[in-house]
Amino acid sequence: MRSVAIGDRIHPFRVVESAPGGGWIAERTQDFQQRVLIEIASEAVSDSVKRRIRERIRQLATLRHPCIPGLLQTGTIDDERPFATFELGDGLPLRKLACEKRLAIREQARLALECVKALSTAHRQLVAHGALNGDGFLIDDAGHPRLPVFLLDDSRPDPVRDDMRQMGEFLNEMFSSSSDRLPADLKTIVGRCQGDRRNPSYESCEALAEDLTRFLDYRPISGVSRNRFHSLAQFARRKPGIFYPVSISAAALLFALSWSLWLAQVAHRRQMEAESRLHDLHQLTASLESDLYQSVRRIPNSTAAGGLPLRLSARSKACTSESTSRRRFSFPAVCSAMKPARDAEGNATAL
Repeated sequence: MRSVAIGDRIHPFRVVESAPGGGWIAERTQDFQQRVLIEIASEAVSDSVKRRIRERIRQLATLRHPCIPGLLQTGTIDDERPFATFELGDGLPLRKLACEKRLAIREQARLALECVKALSTAHRQLVAHGALNGDGFLIDDAGHPRLPVFLLDDSRPDPVRDDMRQMGEFLNEMFSSSSDRLPADLKTIVGRCQGDRRNPSYESCEALAEDLTRFLDYRPISGVSRNRFHSLAQFARRKPGIFYPVSISAAALLFALSWSLWLAQVAHRRQMEAESRLHDLHQLTASLESDLYQSVRRIPNSTAAGGLPLRLSARSKACTSESTSRRRFSFPAVCSAMKPARDAEGNATAL
């Protein structure tokens, strides 16, 4: 059995180069121009293996998805090995593009989600892939990824589990090429694909696609508990139109409440100071009344001393009442209350 080489003819195609993700790129040599990707059985096969390959080819022919290369033609080469041709998509290797253009982590996660959904479509039709190597993932000019060509002979004992592990290796290589710090949720997702013992492995592509969707929607992934701050941050990213107006309103309300409490404290402090001054004023007034009364009594033949205490008492009460109503010191009121006393003292001096 001879291995395929560049320049070999596989009717009606001619091999021109090897494909990055496996297989061969070939050109049609007659009728019209066409470039295809050829997948050839790797070794001589028995009749039972040929039947298995024919059954797999029938399964591949039923797959319809924008990210899955479509089956075009089947046949056998000179040594009776089966081959199949697939659509050859134009584009750059996804891993190389993510590294050179430094795609953001979320953009890489979006592309990975499209690949996982395509693989999930194949798994639902009981078709495993078998060759999910990083170089085979392409991205076209429209920004849509394409899966590598499916393995023609898949005899693995657990093909679905192996596909999940290969997808995890590809995601790890792609995310590692980014200069951004890998979020904890994406680390958990990659670990689950690769069979990390700290987290349960994914049972299907649907579960993996669901967690990637949750990550892109700023929602917590399944089976992982995060603190309240992390959940609040995810809600802010998921619903910015609700979170930020509510947060600004709450902050404004808290500021207004704090400002009102501060003003109330200032008013209470000033009230206490005014009441303290009023108390001192009362004591000063009483002391002046007593001193003035004693001075008038010592004046010989004073007739004003008898009614002076009553007048001073009345004036003091008026001053106290007016000061209490205003809750502050009123100098004109005290002067008005003291005027009769000064008049009486002046009369006594004149006598």
